[in-house]
Amino acid sequence: MIQPSIPISSLLHDPATSEADPVAQAEKQVEAALDDLVATGALQGKNRMDIESLLNPADESQLLTGTSGEDIYQAVIDSIAACENIEINGEDDVNEDDIPIEPRPTRCNILKAASTINRYLMT
Repeated sequence: MIQPSIPISSLLHDPATSEADPVAQAEKQVEAALDDLVATGALQGKNRMDIESLLNPADESQLLTGTSGEDIYQAVIDSIAACENIEINGEDDVNEDDIPIEPRPTRCNILKAASTINRYLMT
């Protein structure tokens, strides 16, 4: 008996869509999902955004224009150095002046102190 020969790739991918751009396919799926959300009432039509607005918000694009490649590089290097300090010393490079000398009182302790003060002020 002759076994039919079917390429595995044809089982994994629909031949009609395999030639299409995967990004375009993903965009169509997101658009369809957004349309479904509007249709079911989970998303109001006036709040629906297009894919460009979802992926590249205006606030984010303004933030990126103010940051240079050198700034990003320096932030990455600083982060790597901080991680290495934690691995080597078992601690990060926190300035000792930032650490409070005495722990803050708890809410319960503050209420007890206020109650005691009120008791003495009333007498």
